[in-house]
Amino acid sequence: MRIGAVAVLVLGSMAVACSEPSGPRIGDVRVTVVTAGADLDPDGYTVALDGGAGMAVAVNGSRTISGLSTGRHSALLTGLAPNCTVAGTNPRDIEVGTNETTQVSFTVNCAAIVRVDIAGIWDWTEQYVNPVCHDTGTYVFTQSGTTFAGRSDQVGICQTSDGTRDNTTSGDRVSAGQVAGSTITFQVGNGPFCFYTATITGAPPDHLSGTTTCGASTGTWEAVRGQPVAAVAVTPLQDTLLEGATVQLAVQLRDAAGHRVFRTIAWASDQPGVAIVSDSGKVTTGSAGTATITATAAGASGSAHVIVQRAGVARVTVATSGVDVDLDGYRAYVDGRWDGSQPVGINGTVKLTRIVPGSRSIVLGQVASNCTVSGPNPVTISVMGGDTIPVTFDVACVRTQRIAFTSSYYDGIYVMNADGQSAARLTSNSASASYGQAAWSPDGTRIAFKSERDGIGNAEIYVMSADGSGVSRLTNNPAFDGRPAWSPDGTKLAFQSGRDGNIEVYVMNADGSGVVRLTDNPAFDGEPAWSPDGTKIAFQSERDGQDEIYVMNADGSGVTRITNNQAADADPAWSPDGLRIAFSSMRDGNPQIYVMNADGSGVTRLSNNYDSDWHPAWSSDGSKIAFTKNVFGCDDYDCWDFTSIYVMNADGSAMMQLLGTSTGLDIDPTWRP
Repeated sequence: MRIGAVAVLVLGSMAVACSEPSGPRIGDVRVTVVTAGADLDPDGYTVALDGGAGMAVAVNGSRTISGLSTGRHSALLTGLAPNCTVAGTNPRDIEVGTNETTQVSFTVNCAAIVRVDIAGIWDWTEQYVNPVCHDTGTYVFTQSGTTFAGRSDQVGICQTSDGTRDNTTSGDRVSAGQVAGSTITFQVGNGPFCFYTATITGAPPDHLSGTTTCGASTGTWEAVRGQPVAAVAVTPLQDTLLEGATVQLAVQLRDAAGHRVFRTIAWASDQPGVAIVSDSGKVTTGSAGTATITATAAGASGSAHVIVQRAGVARVTVATSGVDVDLDGYRAYVDGRWDGSQPVGINGTVKLTRIVPGSRSIVLGQVASNCTVSGPNPVTISVMGGDTIPVTFDVACVRTQRIAFTSSYYDGIYVMNADGQSAARLTSNSASASYGQAAWSPDGTRIAFKSERDGIGNAEIYVMSADGSGVSRLTNNPAFDGRPAWSPDGTKLAFQSGRDGNIEVYVMNADGSGVVRLTDNPAFDGEPAWSPDGTKIAFQSERDGQDEIYVMNADGSGVTRITNNQAADADPAWSPDGLRIAFSSMRDGNPQIYVMNADGSGVTRLSNNYDSDWHPAWSSDGSKIAFTKNVFGCDDYDCWDFTSIYVMNADGSAMMQLLGTSTGLDIDPTWRP
């Protein structure tokens, strides 16, 4: 009996132990949502257990949440649209069993949304403060459900500290529009944006009013449904054009209150053979006649008249006689206007086309100061249209003082009248080569100069006729050759060259033959200038430690130093009478022009300014000196570095700038003998 009792007890204990779980007590919950009605929420809902993180669930869908502890939990369905409600309790208590999936169902009913339709045209006004702006315009909205977009056109003005500013814009983008009950929000622009909010009133909606912010500016605005167009004004109201011309017409629409409104415009021409019009109002003329161009918007219309005429032609012929003719020719104008003008050679013909019928003036312009037009200028002609009218100008030119110079504006050698007018380029070369250091022959028929036209980095000496023709190369050496200076009889040229290792002064025949070295010193010797009697050559040298002016005999003998200053003395130039030498010097701080007797005595300062003045050149009568002025400096915003040709009397008085190319890139003047 005892053994039996013990066995029963053991078996009972084993039964109890097998009925209890051996792992953690967990279960699952499956949430099911059923939605009925209209205008269901397209982005679904969110379900959360026990106030935890929400999990998405579709409007008609399920979501299983695993690994929950057994016992009581709370499920909350959120994210419902305003037109949707949950049937029954929410949140909902649930009991999770061990290793079980507990089912929880939510039923959602959605009511149909009463649509607020704002699509269409709205005419609006707005007022901003800080700054004060008054704008009028039109919105065109396109709507999809509760979202909308569109465009904005407006006219307006703003009062700023700088005065009145135009605030007219066209085709601004409307985006991010939202309709929420009786309120709308949207933005205008492509960034930065202006933001708008408004209350909708009317059934159906016919009025919007609210606030706007645009940057730091704030304001109010209101709009009404598009008002009827009361007036259409097309400008210009009438225009006279030539065949094949174009004109852009403009149109303004206004409502009965006189406010600007914007609508789609339909353009039409009643005579397409005379003139056609594009969808944007651009008119292109065809044959002669009259056409009416009509703009129609929202049932209202306005028109403009286009008169098309045949054009006339003037055939302008110029005959020029005399000396020192204008090298770059003239320009022929109709009624003095640049539009339609044409260049014409000194003995050439040009056609001025597309002349409007009527009484017209043909003007020959850009005539050099030493040239005069014999006969009337301008010439009056009567243009009928379709006709060609001959016009003739006779120009007579007299000798004048001329200055050759260098400009890095379209790199080259130029010539101008001594008053700085009628600058013309003499050299022409397809390569990007430097030019400079022009020198007139004693008879004024030729100009020697330095150029790299036959090899960048290899400066050689060339000679050409005074009109730029007949260019001939005189030197042919891989080293630098430059600063040519003619002997008074025109048979020789002194120049500087690095052909023997350092810059020295040489002389050659006018055809480039017979090169002879005149100086022989390890220091720089250059800038030769021949005395008017041909017996001496002044030059610049560093042979005594700094730049000074020296004079030697024409054969290189008898070198004499004529300046003695710790600062640089350079650029010697003999006066035509041979008694004085002009030069540049830094002896008083910055480069200025000085003059001294031919023996170095009597040094006198001629220019006195803060600029840099270089390369003096005497006029043929010795009364004036031209030179290069370099103006440079910086301010808080920029730096500048300009060079121009100036001229002054031989005593330094009456200094004035010559126009030249008017580019700030002109240097190295030399007077024609």
